[in-house]
Amino acid sequence: MRSRSDDIAAYFAEHAPRLERLVRARVGASMATVEDACSYAWLQLLRRDDVCLDGKAAGWLYRVAVHEGWRLAALEREAVTYTPGFDDQDRPEGHLPEPAALHSLDELAAARLRLDEVRALPERERRAVLLFAFGLTYLEIAERMDVTVRTVDRLLRRGRHRIRTAACDEPSPPEPPVDRLASGTTAAAISR
Repeated sequence: MRSRSDDIAAYFAEHAPRLERLVRARVGASMATVEDACSYAWLQLLRRDDVCLDGKAAGWLYRVAVHEGWRLAALEREAVTYTPGFDDQDRPEGHLPEPAALHSLDELAAARLRLDEVRALPERERRAVLLFAFGLTYLEIAERMDVTVRTVDRLLRRGRHRIRTAACDEPSPPEPPVDRLASGTTAAAISR
């Protein structure tokens, strides 16, 4: 007679690759996070004697792995760390690609101006924009800033608008009536 562990081992051999593919497609996190989430689901299956190893068990494993994957991905986003640069020989395989290098002085100046525009935002808008830039969702930003999701949406819209308007280098031409007023024409003459 086969033990439950033997049954789970056979079930694992049959369903593990498919489970990882499905969870990777749903969670959208790093491969290590997906593997950890799937391992957690299999461990929970070992602990649960009430889950029958049939078609429903695959759905149960998927739900457990996806929820764990979401939790781990959120923790992964919170733990934004800085790792000093490696020499080219010391760079591990599979490391994130290098960011696009700025090739000209003009591009460097434009990037500097954009950073200055972000720094010029009011404190709450700047914080919301930076948290959003780090990949946090509106809900996560709301929790960190202790505001509502609607407030986060408003702060981000205002911040984006201010950055866009500050990015316009050319001042808009004044309207013709303003030109006429500046040249000394009376309001009555302009209205005629």
